[in-house]
Amino acid sequence: TYSLVRAHLFVRDQAKYEVFMDLSVLYDIAKESDDKTSLCYDAMYTANEIINVLTLNNHSVESYHQAIIIGSNFLRGGSNIGSSRDTIHAIGNCHIDSAWLWPYRETIRKVARS
Repeated sequence: TYSLVRAHLFVRDQAKYEVFMDLSVLYDIAKESDDKTSLCYDAMYTANEIINVLTLNNHSVESYHQAIIIGSNFLRGGSNIGSSRDTIHAIGNCHIDSAWLWPYRETIRKVARS
């Protein structure tokens, strides 16, 4: 038998995670855009606004909620910045090994879920 001696628990702060993801997307937009497009500058401007809100408010809980609103306005087209003039396409990918050692019915189920 085994006994647990020590465990490390992690609880994710959802607001901080959302801000991190928004900043990641904004960074990718700026990085992958042509050098002098308005989308590139708008993404950088929005990221800067998020950082300013967090920094000026000492990373308070409320500042993260404000940062989420700023990111959402850009990413969901709620302002002139990031409006519907831009289209982002995303394509998912998954590998299904249909010749694996499970029964054919399981292959059908895995394909449907994937």
